[in-house]
Amino acid sequence: MPFVMMVILAGIAHLHSGEDYLSSVSTDRINGVFRAEDRMDEIRTFDYGMDDSPGDRPRIESNTLVGSDGARLRGGTFWLYGWISSKTTWALSDNPWQAIKESKLNAVRIACAYRPEKASNYSLDQYELILDQLVDRAEDEGVTVVIDYHPAPGLYYNVFGNTGSDTYENNKLHARAFWSRFASRYKDRNNVVFELVNEPVFDGPNDYTAELLVDFQELWQLCHNLAPEIPIILLTYCQVGNHASDPSDWPANKASQLVGIDWTKTAVGFHSYWRDSSARIVDLKSKYPCINTEFMTHANGGEMKEMDGYEHHGTLMETLGISWLQWDIIDRVESLPKLEVVIADLKDKGVYWVDTEPPVLAPIGPKSIPAGQQLHFQINASDPDDDPITYSATGG
Repeated sequence: MPFVMMVILAGIAHLHSGEDYLSSVSTDRINGVFRAEDRMDEIRTFDYGMDDSPGDRPRIESNTLVGSDGARLRGGTFWLYGWISSKTTWALSDNPWQAIKESKLNAVRIACAYRPEKASNYSLDQYELILDQLVDRAEDEGVTVVIDYHPAPGLYYNVFGNTGSDTYENNKLHARAFWSRFASRYKDRNNVVFELVNEPVFDGPNDYTAELLVDFQELWQLCHNLAPEIPIILLTYCQVGNHASDPSDWPANKASQLVGIDWTKTAVGFHSYWRDSSARIVDLKSKYPCINTEFMTHANGGEMKEMDGYEHHGTLMETLGISWLQWDIIDRVESLPKLEVVIADLKDKGVYWVDTEPPVLAPIGPKSIPAGQQLHFQINASDPDDDPITYSATGG
């Protein structure tokens, strides 16, 4: 009797100083937009995207950072900590890049924990060697790299004085040494973004003093002078504020006090730890470009809470039109199952950015042979999304 074969396919489918100056109302004309001091009771929409901006590098569009193709940035983080060399080895291997490709991510944040005071810290020469390899690999893969200067979280500038003024002065020197080197080195790369300082202070926007804001202005000017076309992320709040009665505890309020920033090439960085409402994020995006550069997988409270009912903050960022980079999905092999969960949630909520299409099997046509003989023929299939294809067959 004829042998019938059924083939089933599945697609694994960011200079002026002085507190009085900073706190005064300033009006700047940037790309045709007049901007005055923000008021928390008057939320207006300002879009700093430039219609004539170069199309071959990351840029600001719709008040968030996008890649050279105009797509919002979605990705994870590599940890370059000299004392955890295994994570560097992982970042330089093929495995995370394959996971990035299969998940259709288009960005990676590289957390450079340059801390000269710490044993086993990477030197700037070592960082250069590693970053060169990662930036080159990312370019080959069509991935945007966010180079993040990552001092000890919350301790770059300590408003409570626990670390002493000498520590802050040393950190300022480290930041300037880091960015003098790497802003100059990567100024002509088309797949690079600079994130000036990760979580400089704990714990919210109201802890960003006039002194710290001046420091950010100076760092921004340093990088912008060395690499005028590279987008910059600044401020990078560890969380977006907690004190409802304090207007200074809103991210947009502190951004409004910065002077001399070109917002057509700059975004405010924030993290979504500890908070359960996106109200301050929505307010920020209505006034300044922004990007969520860190959050983790929700773990029933602790640092991460459901926000607006969303367990996965990347999914929420998609609904808000904000680019995002998660902390714990590609940093080591043990994190990859979290990445699968994140992608599944994005698809389940209908906000995954890839229009998944099923694989296509080339026509086979009817096949028949005499009873007792074997049937041999070749089958071919393709997947419109370039997902891996799995073949299976049943017969009788």
